[in-house]
Amino acid sequence: MTRTIPELAALTKLPHHTSRRTFAPLRMISRATGPIHDGSSVESCGKIENEIKNTNVNKCSLEESLKLLTVKAEELSKLDLQIEELLDSDSFEVEFEASQDYAERINVWKFGAERKLNELTGSREPLNDNKHVVRLPN
Repeated sequence: MTRTIPELAALTKLPHHTSRRTFAPLRMISRATGPIHDGSSVESCGKIENEIKNTNVNKCSLEESLKLLTVKAEELSKLDLQIEELLDSDSFEVEFEASQDYAERINVWKFGAERKLNELTGSREPLNDNKHVVRLPN
């Protein structure tokens, strides 16, 4: 989940995930990185959920939400790496489990969005931005 600076500041005052300890290193990262993103991946997941449940799905909106969620997931991975560098071994385990949980949730919503887009386009292949059709000369 991507966090804004106010969200990061709030997290430093709360117990971090399940460890019940406050997480001061977030203060250092939030100062060093500046704004990470305007929204959160939770909002993107909610938007995707609404589009999937909607009987009149807006394909363009769902595609945008899927791409945005993908970008946010990449940002989250980078932030997780920064956080993990600052942790001791006990805190690392807790943080690693939490980051894996977030990644799993994000993937569930990404797969759901891809499935719905495939239904709309009549395709059975998973969407993959890395596939390009290249026509070679005969």
